[in-house]
Order: sequence, then C-alpha cells, then structure tokens
Amino acid sequence: AVIGFAMLASILGDFMQSKRSGSSGTFYVGEVLGENIHVKNFEKTVEIGLDRWKQQNPGSIITQGVRANIRNQAWNQLTRELIMEEEYSKLGLIISDEEWVERISGINVHPEVTQFPLFQDPSTGQFVGNNVINYVQNLEKDQTGQELKNWKSFEKYLLNVIRNAKYDKLIEKGTYINSEEALISFNEGTQITNFDYISIPFTSIND
Repeated sequence: AVIGFAMLASILGDFMQSKRSGSSGTFYVGEVLGENIHVKNFEKTVEIGLDRWKQQNPGSIITQGVRANIRNQAWNQLTRELIMEEEYSKLGLIISDEEWVERISGINVHPEVTQFPLFQDPSTGQFVGNNVINYVQNLEKDQTGQELKNWKSFEKYLLNVIRNAKYDKLIEKGTYINSEEALISFNEGTQITNFDYISIPFTSIND
C-alpha cells in the first residue's frame, strides 16, 4: 500500500507539473520499439481486464492483489502486442473463422472461454459450447450495446493469446537437435571420469 501510494503520488506529481508547464497534458506510461503507450490506452486495457475478471468471478470482490495482477497483465499485453504484431505480419500468422469457432465452442475450446459461468451448465458447472454460440448470436439484441462491447474486447484479447501460443509453438517446433548433439547430451549425463586435483586456497593469492 505504501509503495502503491508513493508511485501514485509520483505519477500525479509529474502530471501536475506537466499541466503547470503549459504542455498539452500528453502522458505516456512507456515506450516499446519507438511506440508510445498512452496512459489512457493503458487504463482502458486495465478496465477491460477488470470487466473480464468480474464476468468470470461474479459476486467476488476485487482485492488489491487482483487489481495489481490485472495491471501487470495489461502492461504485458500492450507491450507484447507492439513487439509481436510485426512478427505475426511477416509470418502470415492468422486465425481463420473456422478455427475461431472451434476455439470458443468446439472440442478444442480455449480454457479462458470455459471459465465464464454464463457458458457453463448451472447444475454441473461443465462447459457447454452451444451456450457460447447462442450468446454471440443474441448480442445484437442488447439495447445498451455493453454486451457486444465486452465481447469484442474479450475477442481481441483471446485472438492475441491464441496467436501468441501459435508463435511459441512455431519456435518450439523450429528448434532442431541432430543425432550428434543428442549423443553428446546423453554422454554428458552418463560418462564417469576419474581425475586427481589439488586445492589452492583463495587466501593464498596476494591481493
């Protein structure tokens, strides 16, 4: 709490100093590859994370620990998006419509989706894929538009998570070890060598 208050005071102090100096009030929380991350974009991402947590944990209280964790996730999300977007473009790494439907309602559903109570059977707590389909199909009926907004935010988040997993898998599968390297690695763990040695105390060496 003390550290958090000190950080908040520092941020507010910088912001007020910026306002007093007659600047436009532009404020960034970081920079990645020459791209600035504006505080408004960061806070918006945090709010989306908080909303998603509330949907997954209805009736639960957001503690300071949960809030701090969500802020860390928001920062990691924003920085990774900036770093990885160019790599995805080079590789042509995309999620097809068929794959997306499979990841939100099929056999290979993403764990993030199964955590929503709305998509679970009330009596068993088991995930029901048709609940997701029905939910998406009825989004337009929400007069407030909030449900559609929440789903779009979650959709963007999950697409990035899936692409990240694909990229990591490409790196994993692209790492090749030939038979010679495997033999060396095996011998390193099984070979036994006998040798004689003497000990020279560190204190015997002049400063």
